Amino acid sequence: MTHYEIPGTVDINRGLVGYYKLDDLKSSSGTVAIDRVNFNDGIIAGPINTTGVNGLNADALLFDATDDLVNLGNDAGIDWNNDDFSISVWAELGVGPQALSGGIIGNRFGTGNSNWWTLGSRSPGDTIAIETQGAAAISSGFAPAGTGFHHYCLTKNDDNLILYIDGILSLTVSLAGKNVGTTTNDVYLGRWFSSNEIWDGAIGLVRIYDRILTSGEASKLHRLKL
Repeated sequence: MTHYEIPGTVDINRGLVGYYKLDDLKSSSGTVAIDRVNFNDGIIAGPINTTGVNGLNADALLFDATDDLVNLGNDAGIDWNNDDFSISVWAELGVGPQALSGGIIGNRFGTGNSNWWTLGSRSPGDTIAIETQGAAAISSGFAPAGTGFHHYCLTKNDDNLILYIDGILSLTVSLAGKNVGTTTNDVYLGRWFSSNEIWDGAIGLVRIYDRILTSGEASKLHRLKL
């Protein structure tokens, strides 16, 4: 289908290099998380289907805080080599309190222990945080446990990682002197770092871009539940 952009509007799909609805278990019991814009399919290991942000049955994946994850690999499209990138994802954290930290998305886990980043909930306190190689996790102060789905938009522009939560600027993390993204590690959904630092709740509608998303685009993704 040909895509036509209306003059004066934002093409929210420009630069989209990965899109995982995570509704893959709706009609099958397979292990493939289909990438709907490229061929970089992920591997589902453990999560079960659950209701998504739009209230549709089996429209997201539910992670168990123990060992569930989705491995998206390190395909060139999501191995950013210190270039600008953005992530848009919807996630719901369980009631808690969580015994351990839990990742939403990141590439900290692996043998390439440099230049990684991760986004998720940090224990204690279950607040949404960003951690990068060589620095302590920095908390947004936002604690979403038991409050339903929230939208997280993480964008890298030059020397900063910027996090929008539900369309509102929440956190800016300096990357001065770092080459975030230049790592051999795979990108995971649901894992912070250790094998038991797993997200406790649902994740859906993961969009990966090879460019910076503006504050207006972050707001649009949240408002339209994309």
